[in-house]
Amino acid sequence: MNLLCSPQTIFILAFSTIFFVAISIIKDIPDVEGDMKYNIRTFAARFGGKNVAYFAVGLLLLNYIGAIAAAILLPQAFKRSVMLPGHIVPSLVLLFQ
Repeated sequence: MNLLCSPQTIFILAFSTIFFVAISIIKDIPDVEGDMKYNIRTFAARFGGKNVAYFAVGLLLLNYIGAIAAAILLPQAFKRSVMLPGHIVPSLVLLFQ
C-alpha cells in the first residue's frame, strides 16, 4: 500500500488540519476587543466570541466523532483499543467542560 494514500496518512492529515483550524479560531477570541478597535476582521470580531467558541468546540467534537468512526469502520487500519479511548475521553471532557 502506498504510504501517501493510506487510511492512517489521510486520517492524521485531516484530523490535524481540522484540529489546528479550530485551535486557531479559539486563539483569536481573547483579541476581539483589539480586533474591533483596529477594524481587523477575524471570526471572533465578526460573529462574536461566544458564537465562535461554540463553532470551534463543535468543530473539535466533529473531529473526535470522525476519529471514533474511523476506528470503528476501519479496524484493519487503526487499533481500536487506542483510538476509541484516545478520542472518546477528550471529546467527553470537551463536551462537559
